[in-house]
This record gives sequence, structure tokens and C-alpha cells, in this order.
Amino acid sequence: MKNKNLLLLLLGFISLGILSFYLIKSNNPNTSLVTNDRDFAVQKIDEVQKIFLAERGKPSIQLTKEKNYWMVNGKFKVAQNKINNLLFVLQKLKLESIPPKSMYETIMSTFVTNGIKVEIYTNESKPSKTYYIGGVTNDEKGLYCIMDGSVQPYIMHIDFIESNLRYRYNLSEEQWRDLYIFGLNEMDIQEASVMYPLYPEKSFQLSYNDQKAELKDNKGNPQQVNQQKMKKFLQSFTQIGTEAFENSNPIKAKLVDMTPYCIIKVKTKNNQETELKLYPINPDLESKIDMSPAFLNSDQLFRFYGAYSSGDLYLVQLGQISGIMTTLQELHQ
Repeated sequence: MKNKNLLLLLLGFISLGILSFYLIKSNNPNTSLVTNDRDFAVQKIDEVQKIFLAERGKPSIQLTKEKNYWMVNGKFKVAQNKINNLLFVLQKLKLESIPPKSMYETIMSTFVTNGIKVEIYTNESKPSKTYYIGGVTNDEKGLYCIMDGSVQPYIMHIDFIESNLRYRYNLSEEQWRDLYIFGLNEMDIQEASVMYPLYPEKSFQLSYNDQKAELKDNKGNPQQVNQQKMKKFLQSFTQIGTEAFENSNPIKAKLVDMTPYCIIKVKTKNNQETELKLYPINPDLESKIDMSPAFLNSDQLFRFYGAYSSGDLYLVQLGQISGIMTTLQELHQ
């Protein structure tokens, strides 16, 4: 299927090259082959179920709508603000002007070299709309677009939007992804633990049933628990986000051999288990990781590398995870 999509994409760009030649050489000022070749906007945006984006030489992107969220390439949740930005463009894109013919050669070359193919699906197996986007105008307010099967390029824009519209289409798989590490309802959590390998006395484990928590220390000994503090701890798993992905950072491979400062594990009632290992970052050190008590207790501690059980490496701010990075002593009565 992947090879088929790449072949279709290649054929699409070859067709664009042929159409470009026809358009540039044609002396006929009426260059449109179809009457709806400027109808880029999707009127019923709620009916869109899938969006396929492909740029030559880059991995293609497929966005699919689930019940109340979107997925990218069938693997990861999409950041809501980013899909909202794209859907807004798909719905509001409108004609700004028809470029002068003297610009056609330059415009059409951008479609062939770095054009993005856009396929929009509603409930059909075939796309309800297919077009290509090229570069942007000099002021970046306009976007060059051409409908599939047409030879007439247009400058499209959105009223009152002055930012670069191409960027909303041109994101990598990682850039599309939701930045949440944990997004759990407290009622879905069955077990959770926070372990400090260098400070075992701070570590704890808990089980959570019928809205009551049972707390144990790292040796399995039962502990008195403040139910209100424990509830606040569990509620902190609702929205734990990351500052950025660090999957291309060379330090990712080195963390495997390092002892983490903190290990957070969660098991849900449907038996899904996740783990986050945290490594404190000292920006003043070449090696970055600093486990010294002096640094851990200083105001310099601000960020962590977070190695997640999915294989991702996150950059996490202390303020983002302070709610779950608690200790046994803080949860006592």
C-alpha cells in the first residue's frame, strides 16, 4: 500500500510537470480546463474523515478522524490545535487573485519541486477534493494552489490571516503529534508508583479501588495515607504534557545505561501500563545529566529528559510534572 501511494504521488507530480509545460507554452488566456478548478474550500468541514498529505521526497502523512480526536498515520493522537488549524484552512481557503501569466513558469516549478498533494475524504473511498499547494507569495499571505486535473494556478488566502498557510499542511509526523505524556482520568488508574533509585525512602506504590487508595513504601509495608493528597496526586495524571520531543537527540542512546532520578509507572484498569524515567538536566554541564544533591536541591533544576515506555524521549519542565513527582512523605497523614 505504501509503495502504491508513492507511485501515485510520483505520477501526480509528473502530470503536474506536463500540465506546467502546456500552461506555459499555451497562448490561450483562458487556461482553466474545468469550471470548479478554484473551488478549494470544504463547505461541510464536519464531514471530513481523512486527509492525505504528501510531498515528494518526504514521508506521507495520513490524518484520520476517530470519535472525538484525530490520529496521524494510525499511530499517534494528533494535537488538537494543529488539526483545528488545518481544518480552518480547508474550510476558509478562498481566491485572492489569478497570478499574471509572466509568473506561471516560476509558480508551476514550485508545484513540481516542493508541491504538497492534498486529498480530502468525507465518507467516500475516493477523495472528494484533490489539489496541490506550492509556495507562498512574497508577503506570505497568499498560497499558490492548483486543482488536480487543472492547468490554472491560483493565489488563495484567508481573510484576516497573515501567517504562512503552507506551514499548516507541511508538518512531519512528530510535529502533528499530541504533546501529552499522560492524559488519564483518576477513575481509570488501578496502580501507580513513584520510585527514586537513589533515595528509596522517598519511593512509594499505591493501588486505587473504589475511590480509596492503599499506600505502601518501597519494601511493600503499608503506610498511612492522606486520601485528599492522594486524590490530588491521581488527578495530576489528567494533563501531563511535554515541552518538546527529543527523539533525535544523541543523548537518547546514552540514557539506557544511566540510572534515572525518578521512575513513574501507571497501570490502568484495562491493564495498559506506561513508564516514565526522568533524568535531571544541568545546562552548565557538557554531559547534561546531573544527579548531585546540590543540583537537585537548587533553583537550577528546571528541566528533565523523560524516557517514555513508547520509546519517545521528551523534554519536560519541572512545573509540568510536579504534581506526579511526589514522595512518600508528602502523601502521609
